[in-house]
Amino acid sequence: MDIQMYHEGSRELQDRFGSRQLADRLVEVLARTAFTEDDRKFIESRPLFFLATADAAGQRILLDWLLGQHRHRINDLLARSAVDAARRHWNLVRELPTWASQVEETLGRELAERIERFHDEVEPGDTGNSPDWAERHQ
Repeated sequence: MDIQMYHEGSRELQDRFGSRQLADRLVEVLARTAFTEDDRKFIESRPLFFLATADAAGQRILLDWLLGQHRHRINDLLARSAVDAARRHWNLVRELPTWASQVEETLGRELAERIERFHDEVEPGDTGNSPDWAERHQ
């Protein structure tokens, strides 16, 4: 399996500090193109699961898609005047950076920044609620 997990800068640092062999072993043991049965069991046992992907520029494109799904769900709830359900969903979304930070601190910070922007992008829906509905309905 040929998975390129490290860019040129990473390889230079690995060579400088003598960790290339360890890095190669990590790819050999951990990298895969599909989930295993053990992966599936682990993922199913978690309340949330984060899968990080990035484009060539290093942007975490899956985060944008996932937050878009949350945005759609909250807008749908607000359009149906289900403010309590929207509030519960929003509270879960706000907890994502804390959980993500347990996996990777930079992921948690990036997710917190995106969620701040996410909040500003939530549309009012048919209920007349403005994008600051979360603060008004806490």
